[in-house]
Amino acid sequence: LTLFPSVRFGLEAALVESVSSLLDHSIWKDSGSPIKSNTLHICGLLSSPDDVSSALEEAERLLQRGYGGMKIKVGRSEVEKDIQVVRAIRERFGPNLVVRCDANRAWTLGEALKFANGVKDCNIEFIEEPVKTLEDLK
Repeated sequence: LTLFPSVRFGLEAALVESVSSLLDHSIWKDSGSPIKSNTLHICGLLSSPDDVSSALEEAERLLQRGYGGMKIKVGRSEVEKDIQVVRAIRERFGPNLVVRCDANRAWTLGEALKFANGVKDCNIEFIEEPVKTLEDLK
């Protein structure tokens, strides 16, 4: 059975937390993470919008459907465009919206760092699969 990396990550994270809770320990609570919530945010998927205005419209539809956040597909166009989309969503919907990004291994390390720097003040929860290969991180 072959699992998508995101599915495998979710299963591994659940397994690690389950085992650690049996030992009366929590990996997440003891990790030093700034996230101090027991709330699970279900995020709608915002898939590679063509421009900022269509991204904002799609984001609005997701929020109207009751999602507490969104996972934005990035890495399918220029890095600068992805930065503009993320910044516009953060500005429009404020600091309480959970924002996650997924580049699907589209970027070089330089591109990933450019994106991270461009959204560093946007309170992104995480950027999933930013680089093409693990060797890019060496």
